[in-house]
Amino acid sequence: MLFEEAGSLLQRYEVAADAGFKCIEISSPYGVEAEQLRDVQEKLGLELVQINSPPAGMTPTDVPRVQSEQVFVENLTFAAKRLAEEGIICLIEPLNRHTVPGYFLSSYEQALGYLQTIKQPNLKIQLDTFHTQCICGQLTKTIKDLSQHIGHVQVAQVPDRHEPHSSGEINYDYVFKLLQDTGYDGFIGAEYIPEKSTTAGLGWIDKYGLSQINPPVFVTAAAAVVDS
Repeated sequence: MLFEEAGSLLQRYEVAADAGFKCIEISSPYGVEAEQLRDVQEKLGLELVQINSPPAGMTPTDVPRVQSEQVFVENLTFAAKRLAEEGIICLIEPLNRHTVPGYFLSSYEQALGYLQTIKQPNLKIQLDTFHTQCICGQLTKTIKDLSQHIGHVQVAQVPDRHEPHSSGEINYDYVFKLLQDTGYDGFIGAEYIPEKSTTAGLGWIDKYGLSQINPPVFVTAAAAVVDS
């Protein structure tokens, strides 16, 4: 979502680095060779902290849900175990069905159930506050209930999915303090649609004092086009 005005994915890497980002996350890098991405990241001093698997999350209309769920659990178990061998966290992310109709994983109760079934320590929940607000509207309860299971956080305002400090439903002064108070010390992914240009909207990082938190929270640039 960020830096789309820069052009190609590799060009977006460059402008993200120029804007001061040290870490990035991407959802769909599969049109670029992995070695090329690695070389550009190393050249720019960027760390890739999150990447999406190819999207395959829609509920098939011609397959019984119990069968879809069995395949999902089997595949997720395999992925989590394989990633654990490399020391990598495996994330699952509930998405709201208003934005993504028909998406298979659409509640935090469902996601937590899979974690409890699969029992892989590296299997965590990716919490996108935009989706959380749209799914259940209980940010405080959800963050507290899931605090031991959150592996990555993404933020955007609701309803228009712009910068966190733009006008909307979510009080991010409160949310960022809540994340800190519940022990979250990971990355904050900038998963939003810039209201104007990307660079014009980056003031929220200083506004909420994220770089001053101890330990520091690193804001990541979502440097690729995403559909969720």
